[in-house]
Amino acid sequence: MFAPTVAWRINEKHALGVSPLLVAQRFEAYGLQAFAPSSKYPTKVTNNGHDVAFGAGVRVGWYGEFNHWLSAGIGYSSRVYMEEFDRYKGLFAEGSFDIPANYSAGIALRPTPQWLVSLDVQRIEFGEVNSLSNGVLNSLPPGAQPMGSADGSGFNWRSRNTYRVGIAYEWSPTLTLRGGVAYGKRPNDESINSVTFNLLAPNPHRAYSAGLTWKPSVDHELHIAMGHFVEQTYRGPSATARVGVGGTEEISPHVEMLMVGWTWKR
Repeated sequence: MFAPTVAWRINEKHALGVSPLLVAQRFEAYGLQAFAPSSKYPTKVTNNGHDVAFGAGVRVGWYGEFNHWLSAGIGYSSRVYMEEFDRYKGLFAEGSFDIPANYSAGIALRPTPQWLVSLDVQRIEFGEVNSLSNGVLNSLPPGAQPMGSADGSGFNWRSRNTYRVGIAYEWSPTLTLRGGVAYGKRPNDESINSVTFNLLAPNPHRAYSAGLTWKPSVDHELHIAMGHFVEQTYRGPSATARVGVGGTEEISPHVEMLMVGWTWKR
């Protein structure tokens, strides 16, 4: 995602920003032959190498400072409409994988010059994108709504809210320490209409993070952060029961993140 940004300072306390979202997706899949008979395009489901799709959207935001201890912000990102994956249009509903719209609001409190506490909520409209919101069973058994069509199988995701709390402490003029926690109800459930596809994206509920910013000089900053998703086992009945197989499927994802950034002023 490439997001060049322009911002306007309305006055000393308030600013607006806008970013066109220019997006490229790369996708590749193997071993999904079992789904080919249920597809509108049986030869464009799996084992076709990598494919690339492009799309665009827009993001806008406002930031305001009300006094020395309270600031706030609001942001909105439109749905990013993507091209079809030509080689895999028999896998995704409508042949594409749009990025859902999201909007968020947050506040930051500074009880002392050294401490900063932020709270925000974000709404992600997963339910507005067919390839995400359609149920797994839509295309099962073969003869139902074919995969690749507007009503074909998806991940059975619903729109959800994510809540975040962050804390920053200015240890010294050159070192700032940070920590945070995020919670969001899983967009999918553990029903037969969800599990089989969602083994690819099980979505843990909670995440924790910690990081720091180090300023070796006035014009340079090094940022380091680590994140951990709390492990949860995701399991439920297999959608293959609709074609006479059945059973239970499960996955226990382990997700760790490491982020490093460098900023400088000229």
